[in-house]
Amino acid sequence: MVNERLSPEKSTTVRSIASYSSRSASLRWLRLLLRAGSHLAPGWVERYAANRFFTPATRRDRPAPSVPGVEADFRVIPCGPFHLATWSWGSGPLVLLVHGWNGHAGQMTGLVRLLLEKGFRVMTFDAPAHGRSSGRRASLPEIAEALLALGRAVGPLEAVIAHSLGGSATAVAMSRGLEAKRTVLIAPAAEPTLFARQFARYLGLTEPRVEGMLRQMTAITGVEPASLALQGLVGGLRQPMLLLHDPADPVVPRTHAEAIAGAWPEARLHWVSGPGHFRILKHPGVIERITAFLM
Repeated sequence: MVNERLSPEKSTTVRSIASYSSRSASLRWLRLLLRAGSHLAPGWVERYAANRFFTPATRRDRPAPSVPGVEADFRVIPCGPFHLATWSWGSGPLVLLVHGWNGHAGQMTGLVRLLLEKGFRVMTFDAPAHGRSSGRRASLPEIAEALLALGRAVGPLEAVIAHSLGGSATAVAMSRGLEAKRTVLIAPAAEPTLFARQFARYLGLTEPRVEGMLRQMTAITGVEPASLALQGLVGGLRQPMLLLHDPADPVVPRTHAEAIAGAWPEARLHWVSGPGHFRILKHPGVIERITAFLM
């Protein structure tokens, strides 16, 4: 593993959507309801929290991702139980872009133009239950399986570039056979229960109810969340991997980047100081580092 740092630049800290929503009266009432339910109907609270965790708060009416001056090829591709809305540009070796939870395909288009200039074809898509893709609920293993199916449908893949939970899903998919010559992970979580526990705290659940929520997640997906920890899945991968992470990321701690890079044999870890969890996708140094890695 190679560990490097990009030069810091001034930036503001990005807050999560949950931090804004926590000020709303509706959330306060929901927390009161769940607190009361924790004593009267704990099983219901745990099931409710697990199902809500798997339900993204995504808009269905977002504008289609676009790159000025370049027409996109829009297709809906069946991938297991889901139908994924995809957009692609250009010709040449294919680079697949994967957004994170509650994200959308348009978040990744800042990477498209420079990749096109380097001679790549670029594809992005709305994840299951996000944007224009089908489904109302999705889990990490389902997203990973959909990504695996998409790779088989449109491959071969020159590279996958993935952000946040999309990066976690990409690593899981690669451990299950997704083929790509190179991989770029941007602010991925090594342990998927990180997001579940963050969400549980957002709902105000007590620790016993959090553990019950995790058990309900297992019941819904048939997969133990702990079995999706990336440290135990990526040790056999031999593709070169670039991992980019802000050491002060307020959503995913730097220890997750260190754990993934330490377990992935051909990993190169770069610290990007300043942009936080979301603005890292538009950081000029990040875009340049990615294109240099792929050439």
